[in-house]
Amino acid sequence: MNSARLFCAFFTIFAVFELVIRFRESVAVLRSDVNDDYVFIEEFEISEDGNYRLTPEPEEPTDPPSNAETVNGEERARLMRERCKEWNAEFRVNTRFPIDKRIFLAREGDLAYCSVAKVYSSSLKRIFYIMSKNRTASEIEADINVAASVQYAHYIPWYGPKSVLFHFPEKEWSSLLKSRYLFAFVRDPVDKVISAYRDKFYSSTNDAFHHYIQTVFGPDICNSMKQHHDVMERYGATTYNCDVTPPDFDLKAFLVWSFLVDKEKLPHDVRDNPHWSSQVSLCRLCDPTYEYQFIGQFESGTRDVESLFQRAGWNFGLPPPHPDDMVMSDQQKEFFRVMVNQLPKDLMNEIYRTVSLERYVLGYTDQRPHVRKKLNYILVLW
Repeated sequence: MNSARLFCAFFTIFAVFELVIRFRESVAVLRSDVNDDYVFIEEFEISEDGNYRLTPEPEEPTDPPSNAETVNGEERARLMRERCKEWNAEFRVNTRFPIDKRIFLAREGDLAYCSVAKVYSSSLKRIFYIMSKNRTASEIEADINVAASVQYAHYIPWYGPKSVLFHFPEKEWSSLLKSRYLFAFVRDPVDKVISAYRDKFYSSTNDAFHHYIQTVFGPDICNSMKQHHDVMERYGATTYNCDVTPPDFDLKAFLVWSFLVDKEKLPHDVRDNPHWSSQVSLCRLCDPTYEYQFIGQFESGTRDVESLFQRAGWNFGLPPPHPDDMVMSDQQKEFFRVMVNQLPKDLMNEIYRTVSLERYVLGYTDQRPHVRKKLNYILVLW
């Protein structure tokens, strides 16, 4: 009997001690992953006035993180491989937008590029598209506007032969990519989604592609917000109207939908759209089959691009944006900046919890996410 009491007392003390530890850690940010076996913990800093702040012009980064300034693309790729392996990071494979239609092969030089939407993708694909038409790097250097004049470089059938991974049998992919210098450009996942909203749903651009995004994907997105009204309401993201064409929703609603709403039942082309889906999933950055040798960051400005092009012997930079890429008045730009600066701290904390592992893998934070096995008899403090 005494030993049983002693065991109960010891168990009670241990449980109370663990609760105290968990309570102290509850000031950090906690998130349970999909299978609910682990708890991720990460701390974030918010601006002094309590609001999340983006750079004044989301499309023209002016405040790169230290990683973007001090780590080169090859070192970042090595770091990414280490962190993927460290966490045994498994991200959803984006089957709706498969990787073989995202990797472009330069016909001059050994570069292979996996395209990530909202991260220089239009400009980079314009160069690869022009080269696929047997234009040389020297011709592009002589007149960069040759590439700038291409409005859409997204449509795979327009590319010349053997310029996209899709053009080769799958059994040849591995050996082909091993003979190439595989690279991708990434962006802070939250800023990337903000940029996607700014471009595809907020700007006044009225070309066929933007119209398609708004009228085909917009209704599914808005109806998903309605179906998860409890989640949207929890975060105060209730500014959306599905009864107009195209549907109307504000940035806060789009962020909550993108990061905090369950999208499993949505059509894959909506759920996995490259403009707002995971970059790691899109280019399979943690898949050892695709060994990336260079990972550039959007926040580095053009430094990473220039470094990559110099390696390839290309004596030119990115082509200027096409005039129809985004249409936005100065008043719209100012209103958008205000809208971003008013995003509440609690919401942004929750969103950053959701993407903490992807941000760590991509090098946007050196704060190592802590993982702790959850014990059935211990209450986890959220």
